[in-house]
Amino acid sequence: MFAQFKPTRKGDFNAYIARSFRNKKGDKTSSVIVERLGLLSEIASAHPEADPREWVRQRALELTRKEREENKTVSVKLSPSRRVQSDKKRLYHAGDLFLQPYFHRLGIGGICREIGARGKYKFNLEDILAKLVYGRILFPDSKLSTWQSAQNFIEHPLFELEDIYRALSVLSRESDYIQSQLYRNSVAAKPRNTRVIYYDCSNYYFETESDDDFRKYGQSKEHRPNPIVQLGLFMDADGLPLAFCVNPGNTPETQTMQPLEEKLADNFSLSDFVACTDGGLGSADNRMYNMSEGRDYITVLSLKKMRPHLQDWATDAHAEWHTKGYDEGFTLEEAARIFGERFADMVFYRDRWTIETYKGSNGKMRELEEHLIVTYSHKYALYQRKTRAGQIARAQSKIDRGESCRPRSPNDCRRLIRTLSATAAGEPAENTISEIDWEKVHAEERFDGFYAYGTSLDDHPLDILRANSFRGEIEALFRVTETNLDLRPIYLSRQDRIIGHFIICFIALLILKQLQQSLNRHHSVDRLCDTLRGIKMLYHDAYGYEPAFDRTDLTDELQQNANILIDTEIVPKATMRTILRQIKKS
Repeated sequence: MFAQFKPTRKGDFNAYIARSFRNKKGDKTSSVIVERLGLLSEIASAHPEADPREWVRQRALELTRKEREENKTVSVKLSPSRRVQSDKKRLYHAGDLFLQPYFHRLGIGGICREIGARGKYKFNLEDILAKLVYGRILFPDSKLSTWQSAQNFIEHPLFELEDIYRALSVLSRESDYIQSQLYRNSVAAKPRNTRVIYYDCSNYYFETESDDDFRKYGQSKEHRPNPIVQLGLFMDADGLPLAFCVNPGNTPETQTMQPLEEKLADNFSLSDFVACTDGGLGSADNRMYNMSEGRDYITVLSLKKMRPHLQDWATDAHAEWHTKGYDEGFTLEEAARIFGERFADMVFYRDRWTIETYKGSNGKMRELEEHLIVTYSHKYALYQRKTRAGQIARAQSKIDRGESCRPRSPNDCRRLIRTLSATAAGEPAENTISEIDWEKVHAEERFDGFYAYGTSLDDHPLDILRANSFRGEIEALFRVTETNLDLRPIYLSRQDRIIGHFIICFIALLILKQLQQSLNRHHSVDRLCDTLRGIKMLYHDAYGYEPAFDRTDLTDELQQNANILIDTEIVPKATMRTILRQIKKS
C-alpha cells in the first residue's frame, strides 16, 4: 500500500491510501483506493505534532504491516517419532475470555480495591475472585480442584491455594457492600427492572453428618439427612439476580424475607417495588409488611388453608368468570359448552376485595385488606386428577404391603390413607385397619383446577397474573445454581467461608445470565455452559494459539459479542496479548 495525494481546486490536497494490482493478463498495473483520510489541512489540525504527508505515509506502512500479518501463514513441523515436551502446558481454557468483559463491566476491580484499602492482606483479591467466578462457570468443583484447573487459563493465577480461603473470609465480611456495589455498577451499565422483584428460598446440603451453629438440620428440598443452609434470593423482572442472604438450615422461610428487604432499602436505596412470592413465603406478617413504605406484594395463597366462606366463593363454578379477550362473563359450565375443545387451554378468573383479621407474630390481631384473585384451568384440573389417581394407586399398594405410616410431606400419597384402631362401639381394637380416606380425596377434588393469589395492588387481574407468571424464572435461577454451577454439596465448614462461597456463586450467576441475555438469539444456559467449557486453545511455543474447539453459530455470537476473534487457524501471541488488554478495557 502507498500514500496518494490529489490536489483540490482550493489549493489543498486529498489524502488516500491506495493499493496497486495487476490485471488478469499481468501486462498492466492499476490502483484502488483502500482508505480516504480527508484533506491534508484537516490531518494537520488533527495531528499537529507530525508532518501531514509523513503521517499519511506512516498510516500506509501500518496498514501494509497489518495486511501482511493477517495473510501470513505458519508452517509447523511435526514428527511422529518426536515426543512432546514433558510437564509443559499445551492446552488452555479460553472460555473465560467471554466472561471477562462482564466481570470488568460490573466494576469488580474497583470493588476489590476499595475493600483492600479497608483491610490488611497481601493477596490479590481481584485475581482470586475472577478465577473462582470463571471456574465456577467453566469447571465447578471444590476450591482445591478449581485452583488446580485455573492453572490452565491463558492468564495464570497470581495466588496460592491458601490465599483462596483467606479471601473467602474477606468476601464474607464485605458481603453487603459487594452486593450493593454490584447492583449500582450494573445499573450504571444498563437500567435494572426492579418495579416487580421476585423472592424464593432453597437449601444446600453438606457432605457431613454433624451440624453446628450455622449448618443445621432442616427440611431439605432433596429429603437428604444432612445439615443444610438456606439461601434466600431476590430476582428482578429481567431475570437477573438482585440480592441474597444465607441463613441457618432450620430458619423458617417466612422469616428470611423482611431482613433482606431492609438491606435493599438501606444498601440499595430500593424500597418502592412489588414483592412477588410463592405460597410458602406469603405469611400474613410478610403481606402486611409489604404494604408499607411504598411496597406492594403478589403472593400465591393456599385454597385449602383459606377460610370457608372464601373457599366457597373461590370454587363457585356457577358464578361469573372472565377470560382474556372477552368482555362478558361465563359460568364454567357455559364456557365449556361455548368454547368446546378450546376450553381446556383457556384460563378463567374472578376477583374481589376482602378484609380479614389475622394474628401477627407478636400475638396482636390485625386487619388485612387484600385483593383476592382466583383462576380456573381445566387442563390443570385434569393434571391434578391424573396425579391424584396415581397417588391413590400407590397408597392402596402401601396398604396391601402394610406400609401405611404417617405421610412425610403434604404431597405424600400416604396422606390419603385412613387407619382405624377402634370398633364401631368405640372400644379399643386388637388390630388396625387401613383404607383409602375417600372423604379426604373428595375434599381435595373440590379444588382441582383452581389457583388463588393475594395482592395489595388495585390493578386489573390480567396485569397481576402476567406479573406473577414470571415467577417461574426465579425457580429456573435456582436450577442453574444446582445443575450448571454445581453449588451443592458444599465442602466448607466455617460460616464465613460458606458465605464467601455463595458470593462467588452469586457473581457467577449474575455474569452468566447477563451473557445469556446479551446474545442475539436465545440460548439455554445448558448449551451456553457446555460451549464455554469446550472452548480451548492448543499452544505452540513458537507461533501462538491454535483453536481446539468446533466453530458453531454460538461461538460466532460469543466472539461478536465480546468483539474478539480467536477461531482463526492460528492466533499469534502478540494478538492474544492485545485481546487480553482489550477485554480488560471493556
